[in-house]
Amino acid sequence: MGGVLDVLILIGKVLISIAAIALGISWGVRGQMRTALAVCAVLLAMGIFWTNLAGLLIPTILLAYMAGVLMERGWHRAGRQREENGGHATGG
Repeated sequence: MGGVLDVLILIGKVLISIAAIALGISWGVRGQMRTALAVCAVLLAMGIFWTNLAGLLIPTILLAYMAGVLMERGWHRAGRQREENGGHATGG
């Protein structure tokens, strides 16, 4: 019975990590830095009681946020280059 509980806890941790990555990327793409930092502040406060959760999720959310920001900026730049190559060459 203890083995089943350990597997369920592991699955729960994996799902929470995946959700944190998805939320962080989403906030990064949308540019919602305040939301990401507010969630990290709440997790930091919760970390007093549940250290493992905060230690896992805070860096995960922040790194995913940064990845989302970079993805958004990369897509924006690629779109602008396509637009310029499509006949909108204004020189600036």
